[in-house]
Amino acid sequence: MSLLLLVLACDQNPIEVVSRASRTVKMKAQHVAQEASREKMACDAEVPQPAVTGCLSGELRCGEVIEGTTVGGESSWDDRFYAAKFCLPALDDHGGPERVYRLVVPAYTHVSLWLESDCVDLDLIAASWTYDGRCPTESHSVPLCEADNNVGGDRVEIYEFKEREYLVAVDGKYRATGPFRLHVSCEELVRPEDRKPWPH
Repeated sequence: MSLLLLVLACDQNPIEVVSRASRTVKMKAQHVAQEASREKMACDAEVPQPAVTGCLSGELRCGEVIEGTTVGGESSWDDRFYAAKFCLPALDDHGGPERVYRLVVPAYTHVSLWLESDCVDLDLIAASWTYDGRCPTESHSVPLCEADNNVGGDRVEIYEFKEREYLVAVDGKYRATGPFRLHVSCEELVRPEDRKPWPH
């Protein structure tokens, strides 16, 4: 009953709510299948080490899979930054180098970020920030920050209804450095003008 009242109070179409829930279940099933079928990363493989501009190692785009390493990255963000921005709850000594990428999320888009880090324990962080040549520090205000600190593979889900920029970081626990693979997949969300009317 309380769920129904919440749906009615938010003036949402129950069909859309059920559709969103089933999409989440389907997405989790895809993640499990993806994890089961993938090949482990070769820890001694050569991966790109791009030069850092500002704090950025590059740009991310929908549908992209990039391979990289935190070796040679910047050491701009640490536990104090992540705690101040409510990104990560634990203090895991993120004092080593991180790789940071700019991602522009289009309006009405669901972005799924998946980090593979088989060789060392790396974490995935996505902080909302409009990049103007500089990255946020501990003293800056960051509107949103999502992160995952699982071992071996991290996921961050972003749902945006207006265009927003993010800085996506890969950072190692206990100053660990090593290779990673980062997947960016995007799905268009239903816009208000395309919503089906709620049957009465």
